[in-house]
Amino acid sequence: MILHGSVEKSLLDEPGLVYQRAHQIALRAEEETVRAQGVSWRAYSRFMDRFIKEAGDERLTRIPPDLDITPYRDEPDMKLLRSMQKVLQRELRHGARHGDR
Repeated sequence: MILHGSVEKSLLDEPGLVYQRAHQIALRAEEETVRAQGVSWRAYSRFMDRFIKEAGDERLTRIPPDLDITPYRDEPDMKLLRSMQKVLQRELRHGARHGDR
């Protein structure tokens, strides 16, 4: 998972690939790494999908102020992006009132 994120982020930042392309390359690197460890890609994917779906179903309550939103901008999920922006704005207002930021 860390490898996937690192490869993806590097491809977004340096050559400036769009998220979908960077994700596909990172996914292939992740798959090769999993297989090299002698783990079935299918079993690994099923295991990971369970947690990815669970995380995706969570209601957004907090978002790091320095979150890189590039992948979210490249995806057509405007509802998620608007939800993220609302949470960030609320956190910024809350932090400003309490002198946290």
